[in-house]
Amino acid sequence: AVRQVQQWLNGHYWLKDAYVVGPCDGHYSRDVQKALMIALQYEIGVPVPNGNFGDGTKAGLRSNPVGQGDSGVITQLFSAACVFNSPLPGGATAVFTDTFDAELAAWVREFQDFSLLERGEGDYGTWCQLLVSMGDASRPVTGSDTRFEITPARARWLTDRNYEVVGRYLYDPPGSTLDKEIKPGELDTIFAAGLKVFPIFQANARTLGDFTTTQGYEHGALAHDLAREYGFNWGTVIYFAVDYDATQAEINSAIVPYFQGVATALKQRGGRYRLGVYGSRNVCANVTERAGAKYSFVSGMSWGFSGNLGYPLPANWAFNQIQEIAVTNGTDTFDLDRDAVSGRDRASASVNQ
Repeated sequence: AVRQVQQWLNGHYWLKDAYVVGPCDGHYSRDVQKALMIALQYEIGVPVPNGNFGDGTKAGLRSNPVGQGDSGVITQLFSAACVFNSPLPGGATAVFTDTFDAELAAWVREFQDFSLLERGEGDYGTWCQLLVSMGDASRPVTGSDTRFEITPARARWLTDRNYEVVGRYLYDPPGSTLDKEIKPGELDTIFAAGLKVFPIFQANARTLGDFTTTQGYEHGALAHDLAREYGFNWGTVIYFAVDYDATQAEINSAIVPYFQGVATALKQRGGRYRLGVYGSRNVCANVTERAGAKYSFVSGMSWGFSGNLGYPLPANWAFNQIQEIAVTNGTDTFDLDRDAVSGRDRASASVNQ
């Protein structure tokens, strides 16, 4: 099906200035995703198609919803995006077609349920989720994460805006000036406000050299000890970060061995905590399959990452980070990442239980 889309795109757009003819190899990749975006930009009237997900593209998508009974080239491009996001975890696979029929509608409903979107047809939110890893970054979400302490005032700000869960860090490495680890009494503040929390472990994690099997083992052991000191309960998932755009070669050589080291350390300490992964879609999928991560925390707001373009949302996604915002609350300011929440990880509503 992917090869069929590649052939169709080449046949329809090869004379367009911005379009680059690609191989028809049946492999969904960053280049194939960009080709689809350029084709779509031509059809929705973007003045200078370039493959980027900018304001002009967003406006064009808002003006071009598709639904049952529709047909034509925009419907065909929509079905192509569905093909690129297939199969879904339940096995459903979209068919490349120029008609929005009942079969495509059924696939879209399943995709919307999996992605935690409101059910509908080919609306703006669904277009965005099919095309980029953060989807519609302005959509309402109930999750968040931050390096800033959650004070009573910040907890109140979150609950007043319908947030239910916040990710916080177990650790701040030596030499860091971010001061991002959970503070004494902070968990009590979070729980008293009716919020839940999920723990994140990050020790630099921004270059290839930060990832070895030995470092993974050491970090797994340290994260276990810190989580236990904080009182996190049995079965809590700790999300270990890959905070850069790791290539497949780097994933093979370093990222997967690092997480295998983490998994070994957690197991040797009794299996009290479960392995989670934070990173691009491709990082999350690889670590899940090859190192046994329970859940994925996807860095979706980095939509231009090579590990996000050309890869579907992991089947075990728990949180999808879609937007960073700067919060001003009276005289207080802090940064917050907004996260879509699948509900797979119920997060912690208490500690020491």
